[in-house]
Amino acid sequence: MNNQIASYPIIILLSIIVLLTSCSNDDDRGVLSNQKQITAFVFTSTNNPDLKMDITAIIDQDNKTISASVPFNTDITVLKPAISISADASVDPQTDKVQDFSNAVLYTVTAQDNSQQEYKAEVIVEEVKLTDRDVLVEFFEANPSNTLGWDVNDPTMDSWGGVTHDKGKVTALYLSSSKITSIPSSFGKLKNLKRLVILRNELTSLPTEIGNLEKLTTLSLVSTKLTDIPKDLSDLTNLEELSLLNNRLTSIPKEIGNLGNLEILRIGNDGLTSFPDEIGKLVNLKTLSLKGENITIIPATINNLTKLTDLYLILSNLTSFPVELQNLTNLTHLGLNCKLISFPAGIDTLVNLSFLSITGINLSSFPTEIGMLSNLTTLSMSNNNLSSYPAEIDALSNLTTLNIKYNDLTTVPTEIGSFTNLQMLSLSGNELVSVPVEIGNLTNLTSLDMEENKLAAIPKEIGNLIQLENLYLENNNLSAIPQEVCDLKTNHNTNIFIDNEVSCM
Repeated sequence: MNNQIASYPIIILLSIIVLLTSCSNDDDRGVLSNQKQITAFVFTSTNNPDLKMDITAIIDQDNKTISASVPFNTDITVLKPAISISADASVDPQTDKVQDFSNAVLYTVTAQDNSQQEYKAEVIVEEVKLTDRDVLVEFFEANPSNTLGWDVNDPTMDSWGGVTHDKGKVTALYLSSSKITSIPSSFGKLKNLKRLVILRNELTSLPTEIGNLEKLTTLSLVSTKLTDIPKDLSDLTNLEELSLLNNRLTSIPKEIGNLGNLEILRIGNDGLTSFPDEIGKLVNLKTLSLKGENITIIPATINNLTKLTDLYLILSNLTSFPVELQNLTNLTHLGLNCKLISFPAGIDTLVNLSFLSITGINLSSFPTEIGMLSNLTTLSMSNNNLSSYPAEIDALSNLTTLNIKYNDLTTVPTEIGSFTNLQMLSLSGNELVSVPVEIGNLTNLTSLDMEENKLAAIPKEIGNLIQLENLYLENNNLSAIPQEVCDLKTNHNTNIFIDNEVSCM
């Protein structure tokens, strides 16, 4: 009896332990899982006929993204992923269900406790790995009427005209008069291309991928049917030379101002009505040529281009000249053909000028400022209304080329004989009735053009010009020329161009 009483505490203790253990197990069964991860995302070759091997996606658990790359030509509209998720969770869309991955697909994982987590799954199709030769073959085939004359069976490209390459890496393309109408987007894969010239072709547009040609330093698009230039051109930050001439462009994108390494810019299209102010950002420009019949205003920002050495403005309807030439002291070549402006101020400050051409601006007399340009070697003042020129021009002793054709000159002063360095002299298209004997002092002349004047006689001293290669005398009032002049042809192989009725005397 006493033993039974003594065992009661032990029995009670065991009962409490069993009860507590039972309650703990009941509590465990009442806690629901909150785990809701996608742990694997695989496109198996078994479930996806386009795939030759399993593709395992990368899962970023921090950002809840899934990404996979599949081979080129894989149809990503019918892919079936095998998805692994946390225990006791579910996923929607379900595993092994066909999905269109043209756009990102959202997957929602629901945990046992009904909490949810969303994942964004994206599939990228790998680009085809084309060789430079593959790219040019695709270009060739995209222009079935081309006259390139390439033998596409030549594995080396060595026989392909206009193609320069270094061990299969294309570095330059010169495509002239080849009936090119289009450039495929794959052109952007020519990563080693440095020079691209497309001349006299039927090209109407450029692919935006042209902006991928990051090594390109020269781009010349001349005499094509291009109507616009993609803004992506501004990505060609290594470009040093850009020519856009005789196309069908109606505008130039302002993004051209991003081409900070550009040193040469030539733009000339009659469809243009303006040039962007952003040209003024191209502070490394050394050569700028602008051409257009419908341009009336040019950007004053050109004054920022203080590194310019060559400036050519062929703008027949330009109404104002905002360029302050005194800012462009590095100019060595200046060409102006702008008939509606007056002679620009500041030319006399351009002491480095060696070439000056001012044509078609209706000048009636030679500006005396020109006499200050002692370094001039070429002076052209054609297609004006000049009737005389000042004595100051005689200071230009370094002249080798003097062009005064198509003006109203009636005489040539005796001072012409002081230009002893002259090699080319053009006086055609004037009203000349005589030429001074001093012209015979120009013993370095190789070309003398006096066509289309009113000359009835020429001095025999022209016969002293034994370096003459060409002498032009047609369309004058000449009936005969001195024998000394005729002897130039016999003794020095000079080409003498005269009317049929003109004889030697």
